Amino acid sequence: MKQEIVIPFPTSAKAVWGEGLDEELTCIGCYPVNSELTTEDITFLTRVKGSIDGRVLYGFDTETARSIAPMKSAAPFDGVDDTATSIVEWFVSNISGRAAFELDNGGYRCRISRPLAFTSVGSATNTGRIPRPRVIFTGDPGNF
Repeated sequence: MKQEIVIPFPTSAKAVWGEGLDEELTCIGCYPVNSELTTEDITFLTRVKGSIDGRVLYGFDTETARSIAPMKSAAPFDGVDDTATSIVEWFVSNISGRAAFELDNGGYRCRISRPLAFTSVGSATNTGRIPRPRVIFTGDPGNF
């Protein structure tokens, strides 16, 4: 029997965002993506392996990335450079790590890969013809 496990990732996103930025995230949408997912301005891919196997994509628009970076660093940011991307990657790593911990506590042993960044908008990734949930959040400083 195939079972889809999604809950730890959105709940971890809300927790990490709140702790890291002292801001609240609100889920503004969740819908299935049936075949292909198109990347945002900055998209991170994390692979989950073990008792469960899959990929988690985190998409950020440029404005959100620009807004997050100064909240975690004293340096000014005009665009999305390597430092800003690293700060967003920190959030992705922490979200995935917390979700993996929750899965492990639920009896689903798993490991997560280091996030891989895609910084070009419009790249398509195949979902393997398996419907995947897409969860969209909004909050200050932006959507992801």
